[in-house]
Amino acid sequence: MPGSALTCPALPPPPPAPPRPQVWFPDSADKTAAAMEEFDAEGLPLFILANWRGFSGGMRDLFDGVLQAGSLIVERLRTYRQPVFVYIPAGAELRGGAWVVVDSQINAAAVEVFADPTARGGVLEPEGVCEIKFRDRDLTQMMHRIDPVITAARARGLPASDPSIKAREAALLRPYRAVARAFADMHDTPVRMAAKGVLSAIADRAFLAWAESPAGRSAIAGELRAMRCSAAEEMVSAVLDTADGREGLLAALGRAVAADDGLAMQLRLLLGSGGAAAAHGAGAGPAAGVPHALQLP
Repeated sequence: MPGSALTCPALPPPPPAPPRPQVWFPDSADKTAAAMEEFDAEGLPLFILANWRGFSGGMRDLFDGVLQAGSLIVERLRTYRQPVFVYIPAGAELRGGAWVVVDSQINAAAVEVFADPTARGGVLEPEGVCEIKFRDRDLTQMMHRIDPVITAARARGLPASDPSIKAREAALLRPYRAVARAFADMHDTPVRMAAKGVLSAIADRAFLAWAESPAGRSAIAGELRAMRCSAAEEMVSAVLDTADGREGLLAALGRAVAADDGLAMQLRLLLGSGGAAAAHGAGAGPAAGVPHALQLP
């Protein structure tokens, strides 16, 4: 009708594209750096299950600070004061910028990198290496060097543009591409990574299965107890080497004994037997050789 306005309903916006898997985005990279900072502040070891193909590279992600978030991960790893274990699980891969930000050389004193025998790692994926090192032109030149059919045809004087040679090249191109990709993939195996010094060790599945077995759990628990005892002995020895540390340790033990009757009884029996033996040998008092701070009533 004249004078009436035509209104059309607004079209809904298209749904957002699902995020690509195995990729660090600005928000996820920032959360990773924040988690690393909090774990370090709490004195916790860091265990990273690495399965990333890199950082997102869109223009919007660049404006949102994906590069800054990646550099923040590097800084958190460089200043991490606890042990850091990076493990590439079975079938996982570590590529691109993600490989760079978790490199063990960032903090060689704290970071160790391990990988499953089926894992892969490298800056470029095999397809990317083939696009640079093994292009179709390079594969065609290789065919002319090593394929007996093409070399025989060339020896008879046929030009490279001959239909029979072109047909042979087309038939060989697919298997040559597969061989080139397999050759590029061989450089990303854990064996090659270990040979280049970027891996601390290859975590064999047989070892992991043994570690999960009752015998493995018992053996590992025993080793951990021994390591804790050794670390405690070294710490106590370092404290006792100084006069202030020795007096402070004895005062702390005295307060612990006064607050715990069970501990006081155990120490009384232990020190009583040791003091009696020392008194019998040296003619001293009932607790000869026992520090004054640990004298028990």
